[in-house]
Amino acid sequence: MVGRSLATEPVSIAAGADKDYVLQKFGDGKAHTRPETYFFAKGRFFDGGKSDPSLANASFMSIVHELTPDLARQKYFPSAQPKNADLLIVIHWGMTNVFDDATNGQADMDQLMGDLQAYNSGLQKSSIMDPGFVNSDLAVMGGKSAQALSTMEANAQLTGYLSEFRKAEYESLGLPNGMSDEDHQLREDLGSERYFVILMAYDYNSLRDEKRLGTKPRLLWSTHISISAIGRSFTEALPAMGRVAAGYFGHQEDGLLLNIREVPAGKVDIGTPRTVDEHKSE
Repeated sequence: MVGRSLATEPVSIAAGADKDYVLQKFGDGKAHTRPETYFFAKGRFFDGGKSDPSLANASFMSIVHELTPDLARQKYFPSAQPKNADLLIVIHWGMTNVFDDATNGQADMDQLMGDLQAYNSGLQKSSIMDPGFVNSDLAVMGGKSAQALSTMEANAQLTGYLSEFRKAEYESLGLPNGMSDEDHQLREDLGSERYFVILMAYDYNSLRDEKRLGTKPRLLWSTHISISAIGRSFTEALPAMGRVAAGYFGHQEDGLLLNIREVPAGKVDIGTPRTVDEHKSE
């Protein structure tokens, strides 16, 4: 299959892999990359809590067919038989959930300022005033802030941002303005809708051992790919995500890669993508 047209939209990637596996798979360079076979398995779908026809109508098999040539760039090829596969690649996909506050907290702030002004005015006339309305306003704002942060952390888990998000949040504590540029960018990404795809590749033999011996399956590598959902459909976003991520499947990257546009070019030969139910295959 001939490489598709270049992606122009920025894609974020978090790629992790077992260091021993990376050495066995890639050796000391692309020339020594070891071919491996795989089966796909359907993971979880996340609808983002809103109606998005392009996402809802995207079938698992359409995602499989889109990603197959991208995986082939790292010499990952579909297996003809489950029993001979090297890997089982589980795919999760969907859109992040956004905390909805139409006024971005401005209405709550206006309410607080109004109640605070009334409270202060009352203090000038009487030594006894009930601060209940002010305390209630603060409680509402605190609850919404905690909910928004919780939503961001859930999104960070899905997009692979979590480690960098927590690190940036901590480093911002020591800054005069309370937020670094990186922290601001991460919060902006996590506070808006993003399409994402997660690939988790397991040692297929370890899955057989899990059934036979009760041992934990061995995760060899995982790749989180995401892109802004604003102004585009999932159908448009998926090819860009796959093309940009093609150079990172199976690799270990230190830190989160933001706004990546590099697209590998060339030609690859692939087989027919297959899926398998890991609970039934032997």
